[in-house]
Amino acid sequence: MKQKLFYLLVAITSYFAGILTYLGYLSFIYDEKIGSEWSKFLVWTIPPYLFIILPYYTLIFRWRRTPLWLRAVMLFGLSIIAAASVPFLIGFGVWRIRDLFSPELRLFIMFFASSALLFTIGSIVAIKERGYFIFLLASLAIISLAINLLV
Repeated sequence: MKQKLFYLLVAITSYFAGILTYLGYLSFIYDEKIGSEWSKFLVWTIPPYLFIILPYYTLIFRWRRTPLWLRAVMLFGLSIIAAASVPFLIGFGVWRIRDLFSPELRLFIMFFASSALLFTIGSIVAIKERGYFIFLLASLAIISLAINLLV
């Protein structure tokens, strides 16, 4: 039961790490804020996360014998696939393939790649069975920062 609760924490924290990365990149590179678009942002990112990323994360979390480097490569590749699905949810890419190569796609790749990175770290903590408390503190910090930037 403890491991399933930890997995839930890792899944939630990895999503919020993506939010934090997206908003940080948006603010630092483009000097913009999300403003009133935060609800659209959540609608665009939650379905790919829940239906593409999270099932795959679950499989990787259960496969403990997969080498760490292979996990990281597969998670990064999956983040690109998930990011490519976002323009279809926004309405881009339906008629023009070149919309898949828009600057916004870079932001969503950063979103899902940072989510994959944090999930990899969380799975390492679960495999080693050490560092739960540190991960819990980092999770609280990431989630609170992401919520503060989002609202």
